[in-house]
Amino acid sequence: MEYPDAKFTKPFRLTILGLFIAAFLIISPGVILYSIGYRYDWQAGLLRETGAISIDVEPETTVAYLNNIKLKSSVPIRLNNITPGKYTVRLEAENYLSWFKEVEVKNKQTVYIKEINLIQKNEPKLIRTGDIFDPVLSDDGQYLAYNLFTNDKIEIRILKTEDKSDTLITTFNTNLTPRFTWAKNKNLLTVVTPGFQKQGEINVFNAENINENWSITPPVGQEIVKHQWKESGEEIYYSLSGKTLHTFNLTSKTTKDLGIKNYTDWHLDGSQLWLVRPTSTTLQWEIVRDVYGYFQKTIEFELTDGNEPTILGVKKDAALVKSGPNQEVTLIYSDHRVSFNAGKDLISKYNDWWLFWTPSELRTFNYNDEPALLTRSGETLKDVLPLDEYNALLLVWADKTTIMHPYYLVNTPLLDYTISDPTADTEKRTLYYTSTVNKQKGLWSLQY
Repeated sequence: MEYPDAKFTKPFRLTILGLFIAAFLIISPGVILYSIGYRYDWQAGLLRETGAISIDVEPETTVAYLNNIKLKSSVPIRLNNITPGKYTVRLEAENYLSWFKEVEVKNKQTVYIKEINLIQKNEPKLIRTGDIFDPVLSDDGQYLAYNLFTNDKIEIRILKTEDKSDTLITTFNTNLTPRFTWAKNKNLLTVVTPGFQKQGEINVFNAENINENWSITPPVGQEIVKHQWKESGEEIYYSLSGKTLHTFNLTSKTTKDLGIKNYTDWHLDGSQLWLVRPTSTTLQWEIVRDVYGYFQKTIEFELTDGNEPTILGVKKDAALVKSGPNQEVTLIYSDHRVSFNAGKDLISKYNDWWLFWTPSELRTFNYNDEPALLTRSGETLKDVLPLDEYNALLLVWADKTTIMHPYYLVNTPLLDYTISDPTADTEKRTLYYTSTVNKQKGLWSLQY
C-alpha cells in the first residue's frame, strides 16, 4: 500500500534495503578480518595478517624506539597492526642504562616486553677503605657485616647502611677465617670460628644492641660443622663433628640434643627440617622431612660413587645433593634425577628460582620446567646475584660486571673492572661489593 504523493515508493524502499544489505555483506567481512589481525598492504596489493608489540616497563618515563624510530606513546605501549618480521626495540630513560632487544613479530601473536626495571646510571661510592672481604647484608638491608684485615688481625665489623656508622664487634687472628650468617627476620648475626687449637664456637650478636650477645660452645673434642637459623630468628640448629644435631634457643638460652641418629646431612627450609640418610631398601639414600614431629619420606635415590651425600639446598620437594670432591651435583625432583656441574648455587627469594653456575655455565631451575642452560661463555663467571622481583641477574665476571634480564637474554654492561663479594638490598636497589678502583681499595656501593 502506498499513500498518495509518497516520495518513498516501494521500489525506492526496496532499492535502499538492497543497498544496505550489500553494504553489510561488503563491510562486515572487512571488519571481521580487521578484528582478527588482517591488514591490506597497499604497496604489495595483498591482504596480510599482523601481530602486535606490548611494552610495559619501569620507570614510567621510559621512551621506546622501534627500529630507531621514537614512539610517541608513553609506557605502557600497545602497538597493533605490526607487519610480521624482525624489529629492534630500544628502551631509554634519563639517567638509566639503555635496553636493547631484537624481537620477531609473528602472525596473530603479541610480543610482550614487560617485568623490566631499567638499571640506573650512577657512579659507585666508596663507603670504607681497607682490605675488606665477605660483606653480608642483613635481611632487611639495615646492616652490613664484613671482615677487615688490619694490623695482622681480622676485625668483624657491622655497618649501619642508613648513616654509615660502623661498629667493631670482635677480632680474630689471621690464621682463622670466621664466617657469619644473618637471621631471616631479626637483625641477629652468627659468627662462627673454625676449630684451631680450640673447639670453635658460634657467637651471636644483636646488631641493634651489640652488648647483647650469646655463645654456643661445643663439647671438648668436637667442632661445630654446620649451623642454620630457624625462620623465626629465635632458634639456631647446629650439628657437631660427632654427627649429632642440636638446637639453641636464644630466649631461654638453652641447648637441646634432638636425638636424631643415622643421618649424613641436614638442611632447614624456613622452619622445616630435612635429613638425608641411608635406607634399608635396595635404594641407597632417602631424603625425609619433619612433618609435625614425624619424618616423612620425600625422595629416594642412588649414588654410584660410594660417597656420602650432602644437601646443598631444598625447596618444594626438590633437593640438590652432592657427593665427592668434584663439582658434579644432582638435582632430584618428582621422578627426575639430573646431574651437572655446579660450583655454586643459590635460590632467589623471588619466585623460588634456583641458580647453579660454574666459571663457564649458568643454569636455572623452577618447579614447572626442566633445568635449563641460561648462558655459556668462555669468560670466567665468578658470582651471580638476583637484583629485583623480576629476577634481573648481576653477573660478575673476571674483569667486568654485567646485568642480565634472563627472560629476554639481554645483557647490559655495568662495571668494566673486577669486583668481589657482591651483596644487594633489592628493595632499595643498592649493590655493595669490594674492589680496588683508581688505587682506592675498600667497600663500595652502587645505586642501580
